[in-house]
Amino acid sequence: MRDREKPKRDLRVTKTLDAIDAALHRLVLERSPRRVTVAELCRQARINKKTFYLHYSSLDALFQAQLERMTTSFLEQIKELRLPAQLFTLNREFFLFSSGQGEFYDRIICSEAYGPMGLAMLAGFVEAAWSRSEWFNALDRQVRGFVVTFLLTTGHALYKQWVLEGKKMPLEEAIEISGSLLCEGVKGIRKNSR
Repeated sequence: MRDREKPKRDLRVTKTLDAIDAALHRLVLERSPRRVTVAELCRQARINKKTFYLHYSSLDALFQAQLERMTTSFLEQIKELRLPAQLFTLNREFFLFSSGQGEFYDRIICSEAYGPMGLAMLAGFVEAAWSRSEWFNALDRQVRGFVVTFLLTTGHALYKQWVLEGKKMPLEEAIEISGSLLCEGVKGIRKNSR
């Protein structure tokens, strides 16, 4: 599988990969996953299928490469955080990172059509971030599962709500509220609203 291995990158390869990425981004914003095809992607990128398959084994592999790049970028940002002590900071970094990724990312994370793909990426964020925590690793396996599920579903739902409501709430306020909910639960948000 050649999915973006580190080939010798000449200008033509870089331009081809950029064209593929741009075409994928346009298609994701316009269509449901079932209507995104290699043929249409190649047409929009102005390449032939053979060129596409030189770089990716399938459309799923292209999506996977996109998600892995975003995951790697986010994990690099948070690699120094100590959890659970810096959970609020982790939430802040997640909102800052996510809000800066653009419409493609928001569609992958927030739409019903692409939701399973987005949730898989976010699960990677949560599991990788928490796997470095001594406290987390000392928990029973089932308890770790509950913690991951809570953080994943709550963090995802809060970001999704903010996006679907048009990001009308100021980013800092969304970070404060979501951070309080994650860190302290409903009790924390009641304390902050007094």
